[in-house]
Amino acid sequence: MRVTSFFTIHCTDVWVSHACLALAEHVTGDGLEVDLVVPSAERRAVRPFVHSVVPWWLNRLAFRVDRMRPFLQRRAAQRFRRLLRDADAAWPWTGVPVPLFTEMRALGKPIVLERINCHRATSRRILDEARRRAGLVGPSQISEADTHEEQRKIDLADFVFAPSPAVARSLLDAGVAPAKILRTSYGWSPRKLAPPPRTPVDRDPVFLFVGTLNLRKGIHLLLAAWARAQVRGTLVVCGDVKPEVEALLAPHRGRSDVRFVGYSDDLPSLYRAADVFVFSSLEEGSPLVSYEALAFGLAPILSPMGAGDVARDGIEALVVDPYDQDGWVEAIRRVANDADLRARLGRAAALRAQEYTWDKVGSRRRALFRAALAGRVPAAAGT
Repeated sequence: MRVTSFFTIHCTDVWVSHACLALAEHVTGDGLEVDLVVPSAERRAVRPFVHSVVPWWLNRLAFRVDRMRPFLQRRAAQRFRRLLRDADAAWPWTGVPVPLFTEMRALGKPIVLERINCHRATSRRILDEARRRAGLVGPSQISEADTHEEQRKIDLADFVFAPSPAVARSLLDAGVAPAKILRTSYGWSPRKLAPPPRTPVDRDPVFLFVGTLNLRKGIHLLLAAWARAQVRGTLVVCGDVKPEVEALLAPHRGRSDVRFVGYSDDLPSLYRAADVFVFSSLEEGSPLVSYEALAFGLAPILSPMGAGDVARDGIEALVVDPYDQDGWVEAIRRVANDADLRARLGRAAALRAQEYTWDKVGSRRRALFRAALAGRVPAAAGT
């Protein structure tokens, strides 16, 4: 069985492109092969199964030139079409246009769509509410046209991968048939991260947030709860700041117990230096940072979107609604003041993470692919 996948943006082996590469690599096996087509890729993303439009040493420069991007994407689409003719199924990722979906249908190839985040109708509702609560004005970040375009792609697809319960619920809310939804997950790479065994450290705890600093990630809510908690410890905030939240972050810039470190490629060093992972996201798919923080044995405090079904409340994490400020304050205080609780959650988190290595996730995905294409997927697929 051969599957042709199309990822329409520059492939860096970081964030979503890491998930794309890892899944393509680990789904391959036992008679199933994947060809992954990308417009461009950095050297670290080069793999035998990756088909890039230009050589890796030109890729980054070419894709950074704005006028080159449409050309590279068109060329990548042409290569995708050629490879798809000899494939058994198509696996489109983010940004694949509707006309290409109609071409896939015309070829008679089953389409298994990768849905990274919640359905845009759900995302729009959540983000509009976040803007209202934060007192921000302006149009929705997700337009009605974007929502309709996504729904058209889902309608044309035979199946949709939902990497978390929240994504699956959003698809059901949009009227997608349950039998069309393949419930799955993302994962993490022991080879790439190499988390060491955790050893107790006699110091005030270090809390870590990793993610884009925007409304969607709920960073403004986390910082407000941190200021109220008044615990002994440090909050390290890693990620690029978006203009929409700059004014909301300003009151916390001068705090001695908050460190804004900007974007970092060296997340393992941040995980190793931390004790607690805090992630207050309002809308997600299945955030890779949650898997990685669990793998490093950090004690997690997560929103439901950040936890998915990977971290369970009271077992591997404390799961708190992002708008429950009192709940977040209490959770921060509990974890900050109780080293035994931190250790217990961290041990359980590290153990749980072993079920979500890319090897195991890829094996489960492979079984879903086979079952879907054989018409044997039940309505509760993957649960």
